[in-house]
Amino acid sequence: MSRPRSPVLGIITDTITAQRLAPGLFRALAEAWETRFLDVDRPVQELRARAAEWRADVLVARWLPGLVEELRPLGPPLVLIGGHERAVGVCCLGVDNPQVGEQAAEHLLERGYPHLAFVGKDAPYSHLRHEGFARALARRGRPPASSHILPDEGRERYLEDWMPPDTSLLAWLAALPRPAGVFAAQDSIGRRVLQACARLGLRVPEDVAVVAANNDELACGLARPGLSSVRIPWDGIGAEVARAAERLHAAGVTPEAPLQAVRVAPAGVVARGSSDAFLAPEPALAKALRHLHEHCGEALDVDGLARAAGLSRRRMEELFQRAGRDTPKREITRARMQRARELLACTDLDLGRVAEACGYAYAARFSTAFREATGCTPSEFRRRRGALGAS
Repeated sequence: MSRPRSPVLGIITDTITAQRLAPGLFRALAEAWETRFLDVDRPVQELRARAAEWRADVLVARWLPGLVEELRPLGPPLVLIGGHERAVGVCCLGVDNPQVGEQAAEHLLERGYPHLAFVGKDAPYSHLRHEGFARALARRGRPPASSHILPDEGRERYLEDWMPPDTSLLAWLAALPRPAGVFAAQDSIGRRVLQACARLGLRVPEDVAVVAANNDELACGLARPGLSSVRIPWDGIGAEVARAAERLHAAGVTPEAPLQAVRVAPAGVVARGSSDAFLAPEPALAKALRHLHEHCGEALDVDGLARAAGLSRRRMEELFQRAGRDTPKREITRARMQRARELLACTDLDLGRVAEACGYAYAARFSTAFREATGCTPSEFRRRRGALGAS
């Protein structure tokens, strides 16, 4: 008696994306599946021909212009990594890009940079991250950020940096009012901004702070100074790819309508040298802000923060108010909630240990604070961090 045919998952991405997705994908994917892989950098006609030979039940592909049109005629439903187009039988899945921009903006605002700016590319992910960045500034009553879109240079290798900074980027950076906080749409762009700063003699982070996105350890480590970056929960995205493939295969037919998009929330900024500064009109306030962010996971209260900064409580509260900041108590809570979101999104720590790592002695008190700050409980946040609705 012949064995039943195993379902086949065909993966067409670049190797960096495949390596990012692999841990979460294979942990969540049932063992019965067979997988096939093609590098998306191959010619599109070759991709289509080889994918047809697989007889895949579900295809997973990284978004590239025109690729959906080539793969859809093959028949299987398609999970599109990073895509934003609505097409029959296609499920777009990836990080919530507007939230990436929002988290970058909050990071730079927390550090006190008065002038914020954006560098990106003419690509959907970049535009969405820019939108989120602008939305966060508007919510804080800040003026729109200056922006610069890099010229199209064709397909580039993500980690390579052989190209010198273009003259338009140098001129734009030189004209920014300082100190400035710059959000680069992804890590390779962040490295180029740091190289441009070095060429112009701008000090990082004193004159210009830089925050990028994707948190690629190699790209951020190659940068000088180390590049701060918004963390993408690739394990969560990989697991969502597996769940989407299972759902589509179980349905038995290719859907005849566009599918609900799945967006995974980013997991906060990993701070490195490129944004390691707290700017404030008074050195004592800068000292208080640094202590707050470095020790928010401890039993820190407003009186303890004032003592660490060498200030009376009243004087410290005056400095926060004069600098246009929230009250110290609210700033402590905000820092703790950001840490909580990171731990809930990127670890499997139980709620008691998450509470302890965020400075709360009791999980119930932590849960109450988290609900007040986010509108949901920690458990709900952890369950919902994958599917955030249709786009």
